[in-house]
Amino acid sequence: MTFTIHASKDGHLVQTLRLKPQAAVSKARSLNKAGWEVHITSAQGASFSPPMFGELLQSRDDASLAPDRATLVALSDDTTESAMLS
Repeated sequence: MTFTIHASKDGHLVQTLRLKPQAAVSKARSLNKAGWEVHITSAQGASFSPPMFGELLQSRDDASLAPDRATLVALSDDTTESAMLS
């Protein structure tokens, strides 16, 4: 399964792909901590805001990541630091 991390800050938009939920959550959390507004989408179209990242780590079956389980993404307005994307 693939996960897309969507990040924005100061007019810049970045999307990165990760194959495992642990890698996606780790990257998204580091970007969020650096002041980026982030959310993760699953291959099925579900969207996860930072408070929902734990659901990706706890999920055992792909069906639980389907769009009908997703809630609206609430993005953070915190832009206190710049981030280096690697």
